[in-house]
Formats: sequence, C-alpha cells, structure tokens
Amino acid sequence: MGLIVMLVITPIVLTVSTGLSVFTNIYNPPSADNPNPIVSAPVEVGEPLTVQHRETVLIVSTPNAKVVPTECQLDASEKTITLEYQKTNGSATEAFVGNNVPAGEYTLRCNPAESAADFELRYVSTSELIGGAVKGLLVGFGISTIFGIAGLILTIVGIVWLVKINKRRKAFFNQFR
Repeated sequence: MGLIVMLVITPIVLTVSTGLSVFTNIYNPPSADNPNPIVSAPVEVGEPLTVQHRETVLIVSTPNAKVVPTECQLDASEKTITLEYQKTNGSATEAFVGNNVPAGEYTLRCNPAESAADFELRYVSTSELIGGAVKGLLVGFGISTIFGIAGLILTIVGIVWLVKINKRRKAFFNQFR
C-alpha cells in the first residue's frame, strides 16, 4: 500500500495540487478580502493606472473584443511609454506589453479610443503573477511531500509487518518438523 501511495498517488497529488494552486493564485478575482489580486479589475482607457514598482506591465484583452486597439500607451506627466502589441498564435487573447516600466501613476491611452467599450482590458502585474505561480508550486510540492512521507511510513510499516508475519509462519511450520 505504501509503495502505491508513493509511486502512484503522490505524483497525481503533485500534479493536481500544483495545477490548482497555481491556477487559483494567478486567476484570483478581486474581492473585499483581496483588493489587490494578480489580475485586477478591468482597466478603462483614460483611467489612472498605478504601477507599484518597476516591472513589466501587461494590458491583456478579453477574447470577446469587438474592436481591437491598434496601439496602447501609458501616459505620465513626465513621459509616455508605448506598449508593444503581442498576439499569441491560436489565442483569442491579445496583449500590450511594457517592459521595465517605472513605478508611478499612469493614464492608459489606446487608439482607436472608441474601442474601450468593446475591448475589456486587464492590468496584470508580472511580479505578482510570478509570485503567485511560485506560491502555487510550493503548495503543490508541500502537499505531495506529505503524501510521499505517508507512503514511505506505510511502506516501512508494511515491511515490518511482513517480517513479523514471516517469523510467525516459520515458527508455526517449525513445530511440525
């Protein structure tokens, strides 16, 4: 039983718990308990956007966009950062990426401007995204380690039990010789 737990159940638990933990840590919606999730509430064009510290900024679209902006930029009082457009092959999600964006208050501007109503944008903090993924991996490894140790303990108990049973069996058959 212990070997089955160690060799079969533990890898399954590792995969499932890691996947679920990473997914829930990355795609955690905003709530009263967690007002600053990794993927924030929708960002409106023309609204202020706060970048907490120097990082890569992702402005991600939703797949059901009717009108797609051709360009987006972050405007601050001292400078404008143009975000690079990226689309993944086979994906309906499009993104505008700004690398190494300094901390500060920005205003999101996209062209064409009327696309804001049809193009839901979300701000994704890459540092929090990576932190959420790492936290999810650690939770998955922690849970699977517990199952692995339990499997090892069951294996040792099973071996001790088997040795005791074999000694009793030998003693029983030695009576008849």
